[in-house]
Amino acid sequence: MLVIFITWPKPRRQAKLQFDPRHTTWGPNTGPEQMTNGSSTPDEPAESVEKKQLLVAVQQSLTSIENKMDNMCTRMDSITNKLEKHDRRIREAKQHLSTQKENISYCGPKMINMENDLKLIAATNEDHKARSRHNNLRILGVPEATSTGRMEDYVERMLTTLFGKAAFSRLLVVKQAHCSL
Repeated sequence: MLVIFITWPKPRRQAKLQFDPRHTTWGPNTGPEQMTNGSSTPDEPAESVEKKQLLVAVQQSLTSIENKMDNMCTRMDSITNKLEKHDRRIREAKQHLSTQKENISYCGPKMINMENDLKLIAATNEDHKARSRHNNLRILGVPEATSTGRMEDYVERMLTTLFGKAAFSRLLVVKQAHCSL
């Protein structure tokens, strides 16, 4: 039984190693057609022919492996390019997210202040609505010096004197009377 171990440097893509039957070595100027031309000399033993055939088979296998390796390298390059694209997009997305986080942290306190201002405005608005529903009268020109005691009592007497008791369907009650500026 014959076992052959062959070691060689990694072949370049341009030069292909081929078997040289004269020297039983691999060289750039020989090809498989020269090895299997059937020109075995009568001096060569049958074992030498088997070795040559085995070496031809090994060379064909190596060529097939080399082609497959080239195909795999091409695919790996394609996968690497796609991974680089995805990596770039992920980095851009992370940067965008960090910018958005900064914006949110900046806008958070402003939103709280705006909500407080909105609550204050809503309360003021509600107060104004409630005050607009009251039946308030503004009487201008009442002199302060004429009032004796409480201003509310003086205004009640003045209105009933001017308009008469029949003008009011209910008893007139002044809840508050004060001087304006």
